[in-house]
Amino acid sequence: MSSLITADRSGERHASSGRGRTGDQTLELILEKAEEMIHDKGFMAVSLRDLANAVGVRAASLYYHFPSKEDILFAITKRHMDGLLTATREALGAVTPEDVACRLETLLRTAVTYHVEHRYPAGVMVNEARNLKPEHHVVVRRLTKEYEAIFLELVRAGTRSGPLPATDHVMSAFAILGAITRLPIWYRPEGRLSPDQIADSYVALFLWPRQPAQLTEAALHQIVGADRVVSVFGRDPVEDIAECPREPGEVLSQDGEGSARVAPGPGHRR
Repeated sequence: MSSLITADRSGERHASSGRGRTGDQTLELILEKAEEMIHDKGFMAVSLRDLANAVGVRAASLYYHFPSKEDILFAITKRHMDGLLTATREALGAVTPEDVACRLETLLRTAVTYHVEHRYPAGVMVNEARNLKPEHHVVVRRLTKEYEAIFLELVRAGTRSGPLPATDHVMSAFAILGAITRLPIWYRPEGRLSPDQIADSYVALFLWPRQPAQLTEAALHQIVGADRVVSVFGRDPVEDIAECPREPGEVLSQDGEGSARVAPGPGHRR
């Protein structure tokens, strides 16, 4: 079981029939179905019988992999935090330590995309971790503290060097974290915004007011069309080209009264 309670997940979804599956495939399917069901219904509302039916096995078979339903919850939350920490450290490892603005942007983009691309376990982590046993809660809380420490360190550096307003860095860090951890509650894959576009909006919201991050003219034209390239906080959006690499996403425009809003690209529903 321990080998699959890690960040290394297959993107494949296995058939619900138990025929021909290995033990590892069954274990992964149990976790995938449990993530989705607990996210949608809540931990207390999902029974082992419901989960077994969704997986396509007998309820007794679940106990071969997990002693209890709470152990399934622990597996979901622990591997979510393991994966989030791994993705964050790998992303930051590719950015020079001296470039605080780029490291902050990388941190935001990684956090946003990971939370929306893993929205089921991320939502379970936010809403259901309180149902963990004390000994399991200690483990997950330790991982959470490690992740929070990364944010606290970088936000503190950002408030001192300029990319972020000079506010209390603890309050700022947890305000940003709160906005990120709530993403799985409202994000829908069929919605008009892709994970990268949501990440662009978060970077704009938290970083652009002090450290404008501009896109190239070609990228802007691809996103919103030549007739919709608009200024960002009164600046020409193609005036500067940011040194920190990014994928094209949505840009901020100005409405008729001068306040900032997001101008969606073509093909995305409201």
